[in-house]
Amino acid sequence: MKKVAHRRSTWVFIITGLFMFCSVFSAAALSLPTVNITAPTVTTPRITTPTVTTPTVTTPTVTNSTVINPKVINPTIITNITGADNPDYQYKVANGKATITGYIGDDSEIVIPSKLGGSPVTVIGPNAFAYSSGLSSVVIPEGVVELQMAAFGFNPDLNCITLPSTLEVIGEDAFINCQSLEEIELPQNLRRIEMTAFMNTDLMEVHIPPNVTSIDPSAFWDCTRLVDIWVDKQNTVYSSPYGLLYKNNSILVAVPRARIGLTIPDFVKEIGRGAVSGNDLITSVVIPNSVNKIGMGAFSNCKNLQSIVVPGSVIEVEYGAFSGCKSLASAEFQGQSTLLGRDIFSGCSALANVKLPANLNKIDVYAFYGCYSLKNIEIPAGVTSIEDHAFADCINLAQIKMPANLKTINAKAFSGCKNLPAISIPEGVTTINNQAFANCTNLSSITIPAQVTQIGKRAFYACTNLQAARFSGNAPQIGDELFRQVASNFKISFVNGKSGWTSPYWYGYPTEGVDSLITLPIMPVRTIGSFPIPIAAPDRLSTPIDRTNWSKLSQNFQTEAIDLLPIQVPPPALIQPLPLKPAPAGSIEIQLSVGQPNYLVNAQPSAMDASPLIKDNRVLLPIRYVAQPLGADTKWNQGEQKVTITSDNVVLELWIGKNTAVVNGVSKMIDENNPEVQPLVVPPGRTLLPLRFISEQLGCDVKWIPELNQVKINYPRATDYLDPQPEPPVEKNNPQTTD
Repeated sequence: MKKVAHRRSTWVFIITGLFMFCSVFSAAALSLPTVNITAPTVTTPRITTPTVTTPTVTTPTVTNSTVINPKVINPTIITNITGADNPDYQYKVANGKATITGYIGDDSEIVIPSKLGGSPVTVIGPNAFAYSSGLSSVVIPEGVVELQMAAFGFNPDLNCITLPSTLEVIGEDAFINCQSLEEIELPQNLRRIEMTAFMNTDLMEVHIPPNVTSIDPSAFWDCTRLVDIWVDKQNTVYSSPYGLLYKNNSILVAVPRARIGLTIPDFVKEIGRGAVSGNDLITSVVIPNSVNKIGMGAFSNCKNLQSIVVPGSVIEVEYGAFSGCKSLASAEFQGQSTLLGRDIFSGCSALANVKLPANLNKIDVYAFYGCYSLKNIEIPAGVTSIEDHAFADCINLAQIKMPANLKTINAKAFSGCKNLPAISIPEGVTTINNQAFANCTNLSSITIPAQVTQIGKRAFYACTNLQAARFSGNAPQIGDELFRQVASNFKISFVNGKSGWTSPYWYGYPTEGVDSLITLPIMPVRTIGSFPIPIAAPDRLSTPIDRTNWSKLSQNFQTEAIDLLPIQVPPPALIQPLPLKPAPAGSIEIQLSVGQPNYLVNAQPSAMDASPLIKDNRVLLPIRYVAQPLGADTKWNQGEQKVTITSDNVVLELWIGKNTAVVNGVSKMIDENNPEVQPLVVPPGRTLLPLRFISEQLGCDVKWIPELNQVKINYPRATDYLDPQPEPPVEKNNPQTTD
């Protein structure tokens, strides 16, 4: 026989001749605690009517509807009426009904009293019996209508539970983690079974009563021994063909975890939220053409599911449908316009082959996050946006074909794609968000199309093999540390004539202006084989133990906003020239800026047909724009590839590709400290010559202003001393090897 929950033995003193007073004093007796008296142990519930003497008592104190044990003055009797206050229980009373809020006893087998504080017990409150050490058996009294959140949860030894016929609601987590619970009889009046109510129990079979109208799909998650769910035939909402749980004869609600095979019948129109989630025994599934929707997390964490074919009848696949299916190697969508939610294949570490819907318009958030085996993928033509983390940590992704309609590459879309050697960004892309390609350690070069106007912070951070970034349009607005931790010989190439660029540095990154990106050499691509798949693949989708509200999760993800630096203000000379003092009669002052075609001669603006640039740590430019203001003449000899500059007392001869010149018949090194300095021709045929060498041979002082990327030339030279300082200073500008 089960031990009664009240540990204190109560006894009935029958006082003869006082039966007429019993009804008068019974109310007072109900509020009195039991007095300990040495006597044999009582093993039956206290239901006898006592005969009492008249005690003197104080009125019970009530605070916030919670009954506090009354103070007894000179108690002379005891009571054993069911519902007498018991110190093992904490409870509150409202509207004449008691809710048990806690159990502080230590019995392994308990029978809960039907009354406390004189009021009927109708609710077992949140966590009331949770974590009760050693609790193995519970009898819940008639009159209880609701078990609230985790009422009996986390009792691993609980193996016997008797539910009252009055019970209507089994609340969230009511019996979660009661691993010893193998069977339970649900009462006929039960109407609702809430989220994860029996999660991680040892139930092997469940019978759903006729009046149940609401069962959360997660109610029986992680019940690894559950084989069948049966529904009373009189139930008008739920049914159970083949031992599976269905709603309205159209939605697959739950598949027992111990099911080895799964046949989805052709009357199913929707595979519900988490319906098959966590089933480790299913290796394949055939989805019939009757299905038009796959709900959130429907097949999530089915760790032995190997392939999936989604028929064309499916209109929508919701958030995390196949997330965490670590053995899933192939997936095919036969529909043209199937909508795919976020996290759809997140953590599918074996996924190698994917065929996406032809009319898909975006790759959603975390769609392929951590798909370590994915080596190549073709994104459908209609996709305009690749969302945050879409392909993040696809460490073996080596080839991706992006559509021409693509407009936005969002935050961390390809971050951690360590095997990606090169990527072709379509011409229509306008925005590359924060860390979009961060940690792509095999990426050697990137070409940014002309339509890109914004690139977020750290977009190419830690791309340690990145040597070239080539921009075909105007300078975009960028975020902080755009090219931090790239290759030591990294350089930006931009097209001459496009606005917003500065040279030799732009936001601190080395630059060079070119007339066409086509003329630049192709960067070599490293071949890396494949990376080993980490033992622990990431799980983006919340596991059942998290008891996550998926309905809210599908709506609360906010795409990361792009983080940009203020628009760079060009050096002052490019907006408003530095003030020049009027030149003395016969003197000439020339002021020009690297990377800018506009320049000043004696404070008068003029323009070149090509901008000055820095090559081998020296400024080169079309020299006639300096020679002519000085009164010198320039001639080009096509056959000899020679430039001749003639002034009143100097004749200079320089050859394309030669680091020596002839000055008045005497051969000289153009730069004794740097033999790489020589005239060159840039497409489509402009000849650029070393500025300092020629200006000084023509009798000028040359001054380099590094903070403004400017050169100032004065004629005549104030002294015969030739300033040996190179331009720009080597220690400040980190000269780069020219391609």
